[in-house]
Amino acid sequence: MIPLYIFSLLAAISIWLGLSSLRGGWRFARYLQAELKHEYPEFAPFVTVFVPCRGVDDGLRENLVAIFAQDYPAFEIIVVSDRADDPAFAVVAEARRSFEKQDGPSIRVVIAGAWRQAKLSRKARSLLLLILMRGHRRTGWNY
Repeated sequence: MIPLYIFSLLAAISIWLGLSSLRGGWRFARYLQAELKHEYPEFAPFVTVFVPCRGVDDGLRENLVAIFAQDYPAFEIIVVSDRADDPAFAVVAEARRSFEKQDGPSIRVVIAGAWRQAKLSRKARSLLLLILMRGHRRTGWNY
């Protein structure tokens, strides 16, 4: 059987820890309320959107218009292809012209040149496949 003085000591320690925890909770609640009262500016870092193109796919213009129409405050669009004579560039130019009068993102075109799959590692091929697959997804107005 545990002596009464050890039991009393452990009970006092337990009560002290409980009250300390309760005090910490009250302090955190006051801190949280004070922080929620502050007005902070929206954080929007500069973003680059890469659009891989090869040929004219179904819905390419709609995808480009959806990307151009984003209301994010600071972004640029880089359209990448492996050939300078890619027919997708005509669609990109047409979509770009529809947004020339509006204050929108800067748009650049990059010719990456031909690539060889044999030189890429398996991880790089998987990443490239993922990027190409994501490029065929149509974005909504609030994507």
